[in-house]
Amino acid sequence: MPAKATATLDRLTVFRVRLGPGAGAFWEAIAAMSGPRREPEAAVDTLDEAITVVRAMWSGERSVRTPGAHYSLAGVHPGPAPNPGPGI
Repeated sequence: MPAKATATLDRLTVFRVRLGPGAGAFWEAIAAMSGPRREPEAAVDTLDEAITVVRAMWSGERSVRTPGAHYSLAGVHPGPAPNPGPGI
């Protein structure tokens, strides 16, 4: 959802959006929302996978697949891609 929301904002603001994902610095807040508390190495691996998913969602392809240990897509229809694409 963050990829689609960012793509929509990018179109609405005429390409003035940048996505700034993080590896998780607020572990208590993440745990309070039933999110996992990760070790630093796992947090970086998860962030890397999340960026791969976002880029796939912005690819403009009709259907995308990305394998991953934490996040994966299997035939998702991403919708309109941002144009030309926000930075990460």
